[in-house]
Amino acid sequence: MWSQVGAAALGKSGRIYTGCNVENASYGLSMYAERTAIFKAISSGETEIVKDGAGRETLT
Repeated sequence: MWSQVGAAALGKSGRIYTGCNVENASYGLSMYAERTAIFKAISSGETEIVKDGAGRETLT
């Protein structure tokens, strides 16, 4: 069983940044959706995150 996870982060600029989970057989290399969205915001020049959230769907 695994989950598809999506996340969004609202930057102080008003832009919304999205991300998804990136899973790997080696759990330590997996990336959470929230982190992906925040990294996207930072790499786009955003300096402050106002709100963030995530949702998931479990698949079998």
